[in-house]
Amino acid sequence: MRPNKPMTQADTDKKRVLIVDDSKIVRASLTKHLKDRFLVREAENGEQGWEALLLDPGIQVVICDLMMPVMDGYALLDKIRSSKVKRIRTIPFIVISGADDDENSQLEAVDHGANDFVSKNAGAIELLARLESMLELGRTQRALSESREALSKNAAFDPIMQMATPHFLDMQLDMMWSFARRHNTDIALLCIRIDRPSLGQQAQNHNLFSKLEVAIGELLGKTVRKEDCVARTAEGEFNIAAAGITQQSAEAFAQRLLHALAKADLKKFGNDVNLSISIGIASLRHDRVNTLYELRALAHDRVEEAQKLGGNQIQSLPNGKHELPPALETQIINAEKAVELLNGGELGLVLPHVERLRRELHPLLQLFEQLH
Repeated sequence: MRPNKPMTQADTDKKRVLIVDDSKIVRASLTKHLKDRFLVREAENGEQGWEALLLDPGIQVVICDLMMPVMDGYALLDKIRSSKVKRIRTIPFIVISGADDDENSQLEAVDHGANDFVSKNAGAIELLARLESMLELGRTQRALSESREALSKNAAFDPIMQMATPHFLDMQLDMMWSFARRHNTDIALLCIRIDRPSLGQQAQNHNLFSKLEVAIGELLGKTVRKEDCVARTAEGEFNIAAAGITQQSAEAFAQRLLHALAKADLKKFGNDVNLSISIGIASLRHDRVNTLYELRALAHDRVEEAQKLGGNQIQSLPNGKHELPPALETQIINAEKAVELLNGGELGLVLPHVERLRRELHPLLQLFEQLH
């Protein structure tokens, strides 16, 4: 990567552009056209370009070749479009096209998320026009993103995902929680996440991943009950709040969801896409939680555990064990209470007391055998 010269005040006022190309001649030619109006950073390959993006938040446009050693332009574009950092993920990306680049390579670049193309031999006027257009695109995207974020804080419906917003989900969860506590009913929360390692390389780019999210949203919309509330709560994550169902019913629903996804036709997203999801489940009565925060935390912890175990599975008991609140861990239950819990499907609450109950009941059983 080319070392940076000390910046003057005039430099700080310029927009920053990153040029990524293994040809020193191409970099010098582009820099010559841009240096009067832009602050130019240079990188010799995609790996150096990625480092520059991470270290310099002021870069607003990337101009990049496709064929380079170490990391080519396609790989860099994939890393950019799948980044969790919004400023990197949405940065305008211009591909440097040469005489050897055919239409298929350009279409492939578009599929990976490229915004525009410029010839290696482009003159100053054309190059500056393309850059100004991309800078305007970046400003528009940032303004739109900020507008959407402000709207989502109070809106109830996400028109892109065709489902509730996280804000509306929070309100519904509050009402479900209050009703369940007052009327001694149950509420289940399912946290669903896309298993990124299950996706092919093509599906790792941001544009295609967004389409996969919409497809899963459509599947969820067809699967949940009308009284349930589903929302996209993060990139690749959905939450479903379901009132009046038990943990067992929630697990059965999750199994149906996995089955429906396995049967879904995903060929339109590419032949290498093998989509899978993980699901974490928590419920009020089964988990004996005292707050809505605990319910959310359990569901999120369990979906993380499911993904650590390889993904494409349901996790309702972290590490296969039930989480007992401190008060229940130390509570002494008798045989009658143990039977009641077992009939209610609460094996996890009884297991810590089995050995003590066996010792206490052993003399009684011996006496019973002697009398009979």
